[in-house]
Amino acid sequence: MTEEAVQKPDWHQFDLVDAMEEGVCYVSDEGTIYFTNEPMENLVGAPPAGLLNKDFLTLFSQQEQGDIQSAIEEARREGKSRIPTNLVLPGKDKTVPVLLRLIRYDQQGSRKTAFYALLLDLTELIEALDTERELRKINRELEDLAVTDPLTGLYNRRYFDQRYCEELKRARRHKTPIAIMMVDLDRFKDINDTYGHQVGDEVLVSAAHCLKETVRGSDFLARFGGEEFVVVILQATAEGVIPAAIRIRMMIQNASTNTDRGVIQTTASIGICCFDPAEEDLEDGELLRRADEALYEAKNKGRNQVVLYGHPNE
Repeated sequence: MTEEAVQKPDWHQFDLVDAMEEGVCYVSDEGTIYFTNEPMENLVGAPPAGLLNKDFLTLFSQQEQGDIQSAIEEARREGKSRIPTNLVLPGKDKTVPVLLRLIRYDQQGSRKTAFYALLLDLTELIEALDTERELRKINRELEDLAVTDPLTGLYNRRYFDQRYCEELKRARRHKTPIAIMMVDLDRFKDINDTYGHQVGDEVLVSAAHCLKETVRGSDFLARFGGEEFVVVILQATAEGVIPAAIRIRMMIQNASTNTDRGVIQTTASIGICCFDPAEEDLEDGELLRRADEALYEAKNKGRNQVVLYGHPNE
């Protein structure tokens, strides 16, 4: 088919097309390119002679040509279609992500249907989205660092203080029981003094692992400071908390930490305070103070003990 056999749009339409930011091709019913604008030439990196009379489908990889052909058929039926795809740059091992829009152009006095192909370069948009995703990832990591103890991976004291107040408010509002469990490794200073702080850190990590393995997913676990950990136990009663504390104590006692200085074993003392807001009203700090007092009693009883506040002899 000669160029004269194809009815082109009016020349004033060419002026409008040239002013567009999108790359534009005017394509015949047979799929031959008969006109491009300057942005299209810039997008492809080829002069007009390199595109004119070329099969439009060859601008895309063979793997994507079937999808492009389907989009062309849809444009013929519906008047328009759109599809995200990749433009193959001639002579280069490179593609450009584009949004391809196809708009049907009915030729006067002919049953044949040409169409405009509008190609929007998505490179900057994709790079911006990638940058935004990366920034979100970095922000999440920074948020994690702000609330996480870097050694054990547990929540840190700062986050505990905030979450603890929230859980107490929720317990008071719903009149549900809650408990605080303070867990302190016995004679941890001796481990640091004898084997060094690196070994001490390994023991802390091992103890944190024991706690994570034992504590329920609905409970809240944090490193309170030094060798001390704290667990906020929701919907808690003494009958349920004491067996849980004993399991933690036994798991830490039976755990072995393999270090460069040999196998290290330790024990833990645990103090518990249970609080039922339906029966009693306590200040936030009082609950922690009582749990700490129970912990102190466990230490006085010879360590490696579990003590419930108000029941030191159990």
